[in-house]
Amino acid sequence: MSSPLAATDAAQASAASSPSHERGFFLKIGVVVSVCAKRDADVWAVAAPQIARFISASRYIVIVPDGDVAVFRACTPSVFDVVAESIYVAEFLAQLGTIQQLAGQRTGWYLQQFIKLAFLRSAAPDELVLIWDADTIPLRPLHFLNADGTLNFYRGEEFHAPYFSAIAKLAGQTRLTDRSFIAQCFPIYGRWAAEFFGHIEVRHATGWANALLDCIDFAEPSGFSEYETLGTFLTHTHPNEMRLASGSWDRRGRAYTGEAQMLHWRCFHRPLRRLDFVAYEKWDKPFEVFPGLLRRLLRSLLIAKGRR
Repeated sequence: MSSPLAATDAAQASAASSPSHERGFFLKIGVVVSVCAKRDADVWAVAAPQIARFISASRYIVIVPDGDVAVFRACTPSVFDVVAESIYVAEFLAQLGTIQQLAGQRTGWYLQQFIKLAFLRSAAPDELVLIWDADTIPLRPLHFLNADGTLNFYRGEEFHAPYFSAIAKLAGQTRLTDRSFIAQCFPIYGRWAAEFFGHIEVRHATGWANALLDCIDFAEPSGFSEYETLGTFLTHTHPNEMRLASGSWDRRGRAYTGEAQMLHWRCFHRPLRRLDFVAYEKWDKPFEVFPGLLRRLLRSLLIAKGRR
């Protein structure tokens, strides 16, 4: 399957790995936004300083449950605004009970996606928003915005058919690329997001939240992806303004370092040096990338560390 996304050129790839980012070389993103909860605060405490260091932006926002605001203000750099999620849940408050009823134990997983979409509704037309997963840690300067206004998108490898069933119902669009947009982050202009909301609201003659509820199959444990949905929409509407980011990433952070807090240990620098960013997801097993004997040794050290 041919892709409408073109790879970034050698000059962009070179710039993306340059420390000149920290001297203001890269074009700035308008706002980086993450959605998090207390259960992931340990990873966020490591991720947030790295986000501020390696992603150049005018604003940084983390959206958290109202009851977790104090926790996150204590563990988040002051450059971030810590915002209560109720501000954005208000956008779909009438649908919240239905989401909870249909999603059951997966409510939190769906809720964070609805919150990200609600945030995009507030973006100014020319504002570039970078949605960044809160469990993901950048390891080097990252480059999303090019001088000609095109955007760089990281790729994923997964294919989950229910996502595209929902997209077909919601937007009437099919997959145009063999790459996934589920890659821990997603850049989008406010005006592109407005086009997306306008498209689905006209198509369904209702608000965006109602349209989503009508199109998601909640019988599926994972029936919707905001990244895959927005990415598919943009490949249909703005293919010439999209580029493929050249860097690599991995969602198996625990397989490399056990805990996010151990990321900075010198012994893990070599295995991670090929990556632009790494995610720490709950399902991952610690130190899986290492040979058996070394893996057992590292796990025993992790257990001993936890007993202190």
